[in-house]
Amino acid sequence: MAFLDAVMAGQFFKHQETLEEVLRFVDAPDENGVPYYYGLAMEKYVLPGGIEIIGHAGTTAGFASIVYYLPAQKMTVSMVINTQDLASVYFKVLLPVLEALKPANLS
Repeated sequence: MAFLDAVMAGQFFKHQETLEEVLRFVDAPDENGVPYYYGLAMEKYVLPGGIEIIGHAGTTAGFASIVYYLPAQKMTVSMVINTQDLASVYFKVLLPVLEALKPANLS
């Protein structure tokens, strides 16, 4: 998570222009109907409730992993789950976790 935190804070790349290029997103419609955008190896989703997440996800035999930065919350979340179905990660696991992490729910 320190890697993504450093990238998003502008502390990873030597030139600010590199970060700007990485975060230049294009619309890439998602089969789940969730607004989705793709940059240079970075993804951006706008989840229900307007929650914006930026990072990357992937699958391999038997598991899926994600690491996403939430700009509004200045928070990074990372998950590894024993399924190859990323939709289950986003909609069955990640959304409830993000809901629980909202400031109103942490007090």
